[in-house]
Amino acid sequence: MISAEAVRGCRDYVVDSPDGHIGTVYEIRYAGNPQMPSALAIRAGRAGSRLLIVPISQLTAIRTGRHRVTVRASPQITNSERLGASPAVAAEPSERRSVLTS
Repeated sequence: MISAEAVRGCRDYVVDSPDGHIGTVYEIRYAGNPQMPSALAIRAGRAGSRLLIVPISQLTAIRTGRHRVTVRASPQITNSERLGASPAVAAEPSERRSVLTS
């Protein structure tokens, strides 16, 4: 089992699956308990213009020394969001309050 502490520290980590590269952790999302992460928002797609919301249950490993997160093959994606601004223009995740609802 992956610890909540490890998940909270994986912002900007590269995300891979057995099928290949997926993207980069953009932010950690919480639902209900602010101490327990529920999902990762992963910047993906050409120019990083999509956010894929992947539940923590889909993670198989976090390698802090390598700054990598591994998810299951064909991970369950609960939502997908389009980013309207380029990464340099978008508000920092700490300035936005994102809450994943069930």
